[in-house]
Amino acid sequence: MAAIGFVVAGMIVRTWGVGVYGFLTVMRSFLLVGTMSLLDPCLSETTTISVAKARARGYWAHAKQTVWKLYTTSILIAATTFIFFYLSAESILYFININREMYNIANNIVFYSLLSNFLAYPARVSEGIIIGFEDYFSKRIIEVITAAIFLTSVIIGLYLQVGILFLALAYIFSISIRSIALILRSLHFMPLRLASDFRYRRSLAIQLAKRSWLLTQNQFLGAAPQYATPILISAIISPAAVGIYDLSLRLPRLMKMILALVPSALLPIIPRIRLAEYSDKAQTLMKFGYSIVPALTMPGIVMLAASSSRILAVWLGPEMAQYWHWSVVGFIPIILSQFTLLPGMNLVDKPVAYVENNRISALQTLLAFGAGSILCIFYGAFGFIFANAAAHLIFFHQKYRNIAFAVGADLHDCLQKVVIIAAPNLTALIVMLAFQSLLTELSLQAFSLLTTAIMTVCMLTMFFFVLESDERKLVKDIARQSMGKK
Repeated sequence: MAAIGFVVAGMIVRTWGVGVYGFLTVMRSFLLVGTMSLLDPCLSETTTISVAKARARGYWAHAKQTVWKLYTTSILIAATTFIFFYLSAESILYFININREMYNIANNIVFYSLLSNFLAYPARVSEGIIIGFEDYFSKRIIEVITAAIFLTSVIIGLYLQVGILFLALAYIFSISIRSIALILRSLHFMPLRLASDFRYRRSLAIQLAKRSWLLTQNQFLGAAPQYATPILISAIISPAAVGIYDLSLRLPRLMKMILALVPSALLPIIPRIRLAEYSDKAQTLMKFGYSIVPALTMPGIVMLAASSSRILAVWLGPEMAQYWHWSVVGFIPIILSQFTLLPGMNLVDKPVAYVENNRISALQTLLAFGAGSILCIFYGAFGFIFANAAAHLIFFHQKYRNIAFAVGADLHDCLQKVVIIAAPNLTALIVMLAFQSLLTELSLQAFSLLTTAIMTVCMLTMFFFVLESDERKLVKDIARQSMGKK
């Protein structure tokens, strides 16, 4: 789905221009896939954890009560956001610099976006059920089909030369189809028996509220720079500037969406490792997370970052290719997050460390927004890209230390591992960037083969020389577990 969205973005820019793309990006804020996700109290994650624990221990009555209450919560959130944002739509559109010529179109998009959230919020709970049962195949099929529907709509729009409203409504329609499909698929696993799900409502509601509050803080602080920054850029500069900003970060976000499959796959497995017969592997999984995830993901990140200039030129044309260095800067937060991704997943069961992690993330987010707002005066929308990368670098050691202490890992050993993993990958990045600048006449095919060869060498180096024998064995065990094998 991420790849299809990547292709669609290029088609929109080449046909309707960066200004139209920026406008659509800003208007996407009213959907759950945009800024509205900041108001999602981790419905999917909470559901996944509940279902995964039920599968490990057999507490299905508790899981059904949880799911029912989360569905109820999702509908209440959708209703509240619809009333508030629709009534305040005029003020919001004025704040984000939507001109009078586009006001009627924008107002219609706001209405239908908020209406679609009545399906999107409950679908988050359904998605949690599907992930909890590890039915990734159905989830991916639904995502690919709905993305293909939007791609088909864009192609039809190109042929008929339609307006902006058609593109926006086509996107909203595809999101709604995805929501309906997820809800229907989840009922296959957990049909709701409403009459038996009202027991212990108060105690369960308090328990869910506490867990959701912890998860939501972390999600909000982590996602705020991505979803709130376009609103700020549109308000400070213009919607067109949002288009340039978003396109510059499309490659890093494509990689981020691909890497998001790692925690999605591990989230239902970890409770079984902790709670069932694999309890002795829990600490091992958390400790080895400092090396396994970054060692296996960084070569791919480095290759994509080094190829930014070539990809942007082919995808969007030479005008956007001149901003390739900002795209490389956008990879810095993605790279740093790989060292805290897997160990950080265990902090939800360590409230003190989790609260400290959220405090650090809050300071990081405030710095990114504050510095970005100042730097945008000099560098435009790119000021936010630089500020976000700098904030991640500044607070990385503090966040890394907090997680290391929480899971009982030795900080010195972990930092040493960071250097061992980062050094060869950064060297490969410098080599590839040098090849790119020196061999300007090199064809795209030849450059792709070169970067793929360097990435393969890095990957093999990481697996056989950086990971230890027991870490390599753990990778194989997790792979077998995720595929349902013994």
